[in-house]
Amino acid sequence: MVETVKKYAKLVNKINRLRKKQSNINILEKLALYEISVNTSMTPLLLAQELAITPQMVSAIISDLEKRNLIERKLDQHDKRKHNLILTAEGVKEAEMSRKAYLAEINNMLLFIGDENSKKLVEIYEKILQYYSEEK
Repeated sequence: MVETVKKYAKLVNKINRLRKKQSNINILEKLALYEISVNTSMTPLLLAQELAITPQMVSAIISDLEKRNLIERKLDQHDKRKHNLILTAEGVKEAEMSRKAYLAEINNMLLFIGDENSKKLVEIYEKILQYYSEEK
């Protein structure tokens, strides 16, 4: 089992490295754009919680996304101490392109591995979801 775990970890790392080369925006930034797009009252603290990363990491991501004009901070109308994160027009485009690219990547991967293996993969992910859903 130990060898299988090592092999799995190496394969996941190789896949992630290959995927990173195909985009100018990293996975955490894509996830941040997605979270901001689905929550109109997203704050930096809530984003850190949603992404399960530190506030310092979120601050760096927000700064980078702001520099690229993908998001902006707006004062919360009900609580002037809070800033909400919103997508700019460019951010909306990037979030939509990322979503479409992600779905296309999944589709292409499933076509590549074939129908039988695709069904097996979905079954495996269902088992993994069940594992994480059970109380530990």
